[in-house]
Amino acid sequence: MNRRQKITINGRERWGSFSSTQELVNLVQNECVRESAPVQSEILVADYLMNWFETYEKPRLDPNTAAGHISKINKHILPIIGEKRINDVTVSDVQKIMSTLNSASMGKQVKSIINLCFEAAIADEIYTHPNPAQDKRFVMPTAVRKRMPLKKDDMSLLIEFLPQLKAEYACLLVILIMTGCRRGEALAVRWEDIDWTKKTLHLQRVIRFRNNRPEISTKMKTKAANRNVPIWDCFIPYLGKPQESGFIINSDGEPLSERQYMNRWNAIQKELKKAGLEQRFTTHQLRHTYATIAANSGEIAPKVLQGMLGHANFQTTMNTYVSMDRDKMVESSQNLSAEYKLIMSGSCSA
Repeated sequence: MNRRQKITINGRERWGSFSSTQELVNLVQNECVRESAPVQSEILVADYLMNWFETYEKPRLDPNTAAGHISKINKHILPIIGEKRINDVTVSDVQKIMSTLNSASMGKQVKSIINLCFEAAIADEIYTHPNPAQDKRFVMPTAVRKRMPLKKDDMSLLIEFLPQLKAEYACLLVILIMTGCRRGEALAVRWEDIDWTKKTLHLQRVIRFRNNRPEISTKMKTKAANRNVPIWDCFIPYLGKPQESGFIINSDGEPLSERQYMNRWNAIQKELKKAGLEQRFTTHQLRHTYATIAANSGEIAPKVLQGMLGHANFQTTMNTYVSMDRDKMVESSQNLSAEYKLIMSGSCSA
């Protein structure tokens, strides 16, 4: 027969029903466990978000991408909702985050992080409402921030000035110009990566910096980033005297530290400014320039260009990296006009 009796657990009185001493013990144990666990409604966004990210997201991301996500979390998400209880977050709160962002791409990235976090919170039964990042009422930022490629005149000046640059400066520029690779990929290139018969360069590792020190990894940004790209005879002399092995871009045979790289890049910009190139540019702008020139040449199929750039997604190649050459657009329009005239002429004569 069940006995109903007032009992005290952790200083709190409550009524409990039990028919044996063992059931009473079980009741007390379960109550202690329940009260020692955090109350779900009290969990803060900052605590849950960072725990979720470190446990589930960070291990599957490229280190640079993971660092970028953490920066977005700390800069854009936590200042607005970090101290709120996670179950109290509303669509309006997420809209406040979106309203602070100044580009469509940033909005998309931040929204993706919030969406994944709340999907996990819903699965963990911590968030009891529909995912606030999936609401259709959102007003997303629309401004487009696009890295522009170098102008043709600037590229011509840069290439003409190569012979006047220090060998180590010209070497870095040439690898970026003729391969369109990422900075970390360029810094990780070794002599043994070159196939001199096929005139190709195997991009198969990357250098990332941690506390100024270079860290070499074979974990590329995407699977497609491990690729072979052509090298050009006119630029090969700028690589230096071929060696059997070792880093092509180096300091006393060792890969550059972040400080050494920045010093070298700033020196390159200073020398180019003396030559008449006023606007500073980044290594990534050279990548955009490579993609744009290749696409507008009409000689390289879009899917081939995707492979050369090491993109997993074709849309990334065409929407993000390729800028339309206005002269090429006018030329293409004129050619199309001529084709229509031929069609119309044929139709009229029929």
